[in-house]
Amino acid sequence: MRRKLRDLVMFPLEGLDFSRIIASSDCDTKQDARANGKIEVDVNGEARSSDQIENDVQKDTEKKASLKNGDDGRSESLYDLYGVVHHQGALSGGHYVASLKSELDGKWRLFNDAQIYDISS
Repeated sequence: MRRKLRDLVMFPLEGLDFSRIIASSDCDTKQDARANGKIEVDVNGEARSSDQIENDVQKDTEKKASLKNGDDGRSESLYDLYGVVHHQGALSGGHYVASLKSELDGKWRLFNDAQIYDISS
């Protein structure tokens, strides 16, 4: 019998570090294609030569390096929470609502169809 999980999951609102579970750039398909010297199809469905892929990999590497060396001390594996989707109801049916943190005032709000509520932590 299937049942809805109701497990509490605790996580930080700011600075969630995924570096231990995100694959390194060595696993990137662009680098794999470059190493094999093959033509690849990118996410947009366009054929790319190994030279084009090598240029993209170089640009990505430079971008990642600039992010890591930025003055905010963050890397691409750190994330801040700004939204959560909630399911209310059972497996067979229910309703979805969302909680979002405003970029303007930093307050959290619950969005339920046409109704919006201020919420506190």
